[in-house]
Amino acid sequence: MNKTVHEFVRLIENNQGVNTKEEMIDIVRQKFAMVKDGRAVYHTDFFAVVFCYSKNNSFSNVVLSLSKLEKYDHIPCFAVLVKKDLDNVIYLINTTFLDKISHSSNDLRVNNIRGSFLGSNIRKELAEIGKRNQPADFDDLFSYHQGFTWQENIERLVESTNNIKPNKEKAVLDEHEKDNLFSAPSRAIDFVRSEDYNTLLDDLRNRCEEVKEAILVASHIDNVNIRGRLIEVLITSNQEERKNTTLLQHHWAGKGTRGVAQFNGKTINELLNENPFVNRIDAEDSKRFLKELLER
Repeated sequence: MNKTVHEFVRLIENNQGVNTKEEMIDIVRQKFAMVKDGRAVYHTDFFAVVFCYSKNNSFSNVVLSLSKLEKYDHIPCFAVLVKKDLDNVIYLINTTFLDKISHSSNDLRVNNIRGSFLGSNIRKELAEIGKRNQPADFDDLFSYHQGFTWQENIERLVESTNNIKPNKEKAVLDEHEKDNLFSAPSRAIDFVRSEDYNTLLDDLRNRCEEVKEAILVASHIDNVNIRGRLIEVLITSNQEERKNTTLLQHHWAGKGTRGVAQFNGKTINELLNENPFVNRIDAEDSKRFLKELLER
């Protein structure tokens, strides 16, 4: 690794006591002319870096998508973990230093780069060369990485990712449960034709109108999870609850499940702005979609 990369690593080591990700980014940007690529990656001609934050020693954050990492895998790529009231750490995150792709990786194939890796997927030790993922070993580690092609590392990651054992099995529905599931589109059609639906739609529109300025401010938050939770609580809570509210979410879908479905925010906005609302639920298309989900 060249002089610029060494200076960057030393800067991170010299600021181990910084407590916020934003402050760390400012410190680095004052020293290096970094370009921001998307929401996560900062890069120069010589290195790329993702800044993460944790309140403790845990590093379970989603760090970066594999497709984004591909753009920078030829130069040293780092993750800087800023920890509240604890010493910050820095790791190399090139593909050689990943053990698998844990997040949204069900369709990962050699010819289909999908998914993201977590902090826990970063290899902290490389026993095969007797090195640790730490600044003192970065030169040797990156030299080791340069001995592998992108294709070789992807083949390894695909194999290790596909060997992940699910913690739970897919639910198997009996005939009564299937009948109930496939009757859902008809129930939905009945509901959107009812007066109850119009009452709820008016309430949703009023709630969005009351907090539209706050939603606009929240839309600028980089972290998609925080942004989504904040907008959700702004809309769903009453005025008193909107003051230091806590949301408990249970979104995570394990590898052995069929995944978690969420509404597309853009689609919801189009529905809310459509006046009058026209019911376009197609019962047969809906049943085909449900059948596809069960066959996953």
